[in-house]
Amino acid sequence: MTYNRTVVKEHNKASTLLKESIALRKTLQDSVGLGENLTQLAEVYYDEKRYEEAIKLFKASIKIAIDKEYRKLEQFNYNYVSEIYQQLNQADSALYYYKKYVEVKDEMFTETQEAKISELTIAYETEKKELALAQSKIEIQRKNLYLYLSLAGILLLALISYLIYNQQLTKNIKLKKEMELKTALARIEIQNKLEEQRMRISRDLHDNIGSQLTFVISSLQYIQYQKKLKTDEIKKRVSDIGAFTQQTIHELRDTIWAMNKEKIVLSDLLSRLTNFINQLNIKENISINVSASIESKLEHFVFSALDGIHVYRIIQESINNAIKHADADEVKVNFDLEENHIKIYITDNGKGFDLDLVKSSNGLKNLKKRADKLNAQLNIESQVGEGTNIALKIDTGKIDSEL
Repeated sequence: MTYNRTVVKEHNKASTLLKESIALRKTLQDSVGLGENLTQLAEVYYDEKRYEEAIKLFKASIKIAIDKEYRKLEQFNYNYVSEIYQQLNQADSALYYYKKYVEVKDEMFTETQEAKISELTIAYETEKKELALAQSKIEIQRKNLYLYLSLAGILLLALISYLIYNQQLTKNIKLKKEMELKTALARIEIQNKLEEQRMRISRDLHDNIGSQLTFVISSLQYIQYQKKLKTDEIKKRVSDIGAFTQQTIHELRDTIWAMNKEKIVLSDLLSRLTNFINQLNIKENISINVSASIESKLEHFVFSALDGIHVYRIIQESINNAIKHADADEVKVNFDLEENHIKIYITDNGKGFDLDLVKSSNGLKNLKKRADKLNAQLNIESQVGEGTNIALKIDTGKIDSEL
C-alpha cells in the first residue's frame, strides 16, 4: 500500500475502483483490507477537498485499525484527520487528532523499541545460552580431556610400576640366585675347610696316636725278648705301658670329639677340660683348679675344630707334664682377656726345670709346634725348685669373635 499524497487525475475512476474493492472486502470479511481501502478512498476525497466525507472514511478506518491493532494505519489516519481539521480551521480537533497521531507514534516507537529490546534480549539470552552451552561443552571436553589424561597417566604409571616391579623382581631373583650361589659356595668352602681340618686332625691322629701305638708295640716286644727282666721290672713296664695306652685312648677320644664338630666354642673347650681335670683329681689325688675371668664372654669366642684341639692339647700336655715330670700337687689354669687377646695361664708348684737344659725336649717342642699352628704366642717360665708358669696368648682377631 502506498501512503503518499499523489494527485490522482482520474478521481472518478479511482473512486469507482475503490468502492468496488470496499464492497468485495466486506463480502470477504477482510477487515484489514477494508480499512486500507477506506483510507485510500478518504485520500481521494481529501485531494478533491471533500473534507467531511474524507473525515468519515478516515474515522471508519481508524475504528477498524484500533480493532485490529493496526497501529500504523491508525497513525496514518490520525495524521490526515488532524490536517483536514487544520484546513477547516478547527484547531481543537486538529490538535486532538494530532496528539492522537503523536501518541500512537510514540507507542509505536516504544513498541518498536520494546520489540527491538525484546529481540535483542532474546538474542542476548539465546547467545548467553549458546555461550553457556558452549562453555558447558568446553567444560565437558576439558573434563573428558582431564579424564583421558588421568587414565593415560594411570596407565603410564601402571606400566612404569609394572616395569619397576618386573625389574625389581628380576633383580630380586638375580640376588636370590646370587645369594643361593654364595651360600652354596660358602657351604662348600666350609665343607672344604671342615674336610681340611679333619684331614689335619687325621694326620695329627696318625702322627701322635700312631707313634704312641708304635711305642706300645715296641715296648711289648722289648719285654717279650728280654728274658733277663725280673718280674717286678716286667710289672712296672707293663703298668707304664697300660698308663700310656690309657692316655692314648683319651687322646683318641678327644680327637674324635674335635672331628665331630665344625667349630669349638670356648665354653665347650672349657667344659671338656674340666672333665679331664676332674678325672685327674680323682686318680692322681692332686689339686687342679680352673678359673675364667671371662666366664660371661666364653660363648663369644669360637675356634675351628683344629685350633680348638691345639688349645686343648697345649693345656692338657702342660698339666700332664706338671704331674708326671714336675711332681706338682697343685695346678692352676686361668682364662683371661687382655687387650683383644685371650690369655691362658697354667701354673704349678712342681720342682721346675732349667730351660736351657730341656729346650730340645719333645714335650716343649710339641707345645711350641701347636702354638705356632695357632699363630699364638707361648711363653714358658721355670726355675728349679720354684715351679713352672706357662702363658698362651691368642689374638682374638685370628679367631671367630663376636666382641
